[in-house]
Amino acid sequence: IAKNKHLFIEKPVTQTPDEAAQLSQLSQEKGVMIQVGRGWFPPKRVGESEKATENSGGSRR
Repeated sequence: IAKNKHLFIEKPVTQTPDEAAQLSQLSQEKGVMIQVGRGWFPPKRVGESEKATENSGGSRR
């Protein structure tokens, strides 16, 4: 926020609700957006589906 960069933060955002409120207030003052998400884990079978696509003559792109 101090460098005017937008943020993507995974949960938990802060340790307390008060800290979250302060973070929100600071981002509004600086005009910085904060997005809260959760960890992303790729599907187990990504490699299998890519291989099946290649074997069928299709394109992965």
